Amino acid sequence: MGLANGLTVSEETATAVVHPDSISHLEITISDGQVKLAWQIQTRTIMEVTSLEWDGADLWSTTDEEAQRYWTPTKAYLESGFDLQIDGEAWLPEFEDFELREEGNGFYVECTKSVDKKPQSIHLGVQHFFEDGNGLHIMDVYVSGLTEAVDRYFIQYGHRTIDFPLPHDPNAPAAANQSTLQRYFSLGWGHVLEGVDHLAFVLALLFGVATWRALLAAVTAFTLAHSITLALSAFNILQLSPAIVEPGIAISVAVVLWWHLWKGPGESHAWKPAFGFGLLHGCGFAGVLGEIGIPEEAMVPALLGFNLGVEAGQLTFVIPVIVVGLALHRVLPTKAARSALHLFAIILAAFAFHLVGLASTSYIGIDFPLLPDALQALPIILAFAFLLWLIAGKRPTADGQAIRPQVLNAFILVLLFEAGFWLGS
Repeated sequence: MGLANGLTVSEETATAVVHPDSISHLEITISDGQVKLAWQIQTRTIMEVTSLEWDGADLWSTTDEEAQRYWTPTKAYLESGFDLQIDGEAWLPEFEDFELREEGNGFYVECTKSVDKKPQSIHLGVQHFFEDGNGLHIMDVYVSGLTEAVDRYFIQYGHRTIDFPLPHDPNAPAAANQSTLQRYFSLGWGHVLEGVDHLAFVLALLFGVATWRALLAAVTAFTLAHSITLALSAFNILQLSPAIVEPGIAISVAVVLWWHLWKGPGESHAWKPAFGFGLLHGCGFAGVLGEIGIPEEAMVPALLGFNLGVEAGQLTFVIPVIVVGLALHRVLPTKAARSALHLFAIILAAFAFHLVGLASTSYIGIDFPLLPDALQALPIILAFAFLLWLIAGKRPTADGQAIRPQVLNAFILVLLFEAGFWLGS
């Protein structure tokens, strides 16, 4: 969503969009009689190119053996998409080899060209990914050594061609004038609105909020917590494996929801779980930011912009939810409103169970050989739901409803969903 800011995608490319946070970093460096081109791409972005027919075991990363298997067609694809000219002379980059980075999430290639004199201009046009892969792809381009300044431009679907040095005037294309803070604000905003696990956690938090003061406290605590771990992770002070972070985020949705239902808004003190689990969610945001990449020379504005974008995205989601909730509370009779709230809690709990199963199989790699692929998450969901059922015991919710039947209803609902998905596949 946020990545589509100012971006028009045709119907053909829109159908191929799978990975919204697709961004690659291209650095062109001029020094010592040569021009060096270095390009780091998210592995997932390459996998989305249908003509390459990548079929790795992991949807987001790859092993060296898998990458070697697809290197010949990938090399040809990466080289053929450039329209690159140095002082009017065409240069077709040739990548001899590749390097895997970020634990297989990053795909890195480079090449050099000797020049007799310092170039005065560079023309760059690219066609990679837009039509046959990810139409929302963004190429973050840096050119250094051409002038005293480092020129930066964001190539995207509607702006695929640029000449360096940049004009740096009000008439330049909008993408050229967009600051690092603005670009990463859009990335953060878009990620939150497409991050269903984070949004589900925010909904779970609202079950523990009864006043505007409590809402402000919970939002502030969550913001402070995820800002801390996001910054620590960005500066490589704290690193947690996605195998811990992603299942933990999914579990946090169910735990916070049932805690608030048990304690009630008046006793649950939503700011406490908001801060505690917010630290974990910050590591999740950091994982996304790590995949996108942060320019070292613009670390602070990129981090600030992404964090502000996350907050803006959360507010974009929360405010309409609160408005609708208040409106329904005024319109519906008290009993009907309470029943609707319990029904929504069951649906949210079922979704949380689904997230737990999906995160466990995807990031931890838990495998059940006797089950078809579409039902791999079911044993994890069953175990987690049974654990909550045991913990609930005979405890009622704050308004006197038994918790165990609600856990059971949520499990039945997610079971029907998983079975329907299996039958449909």
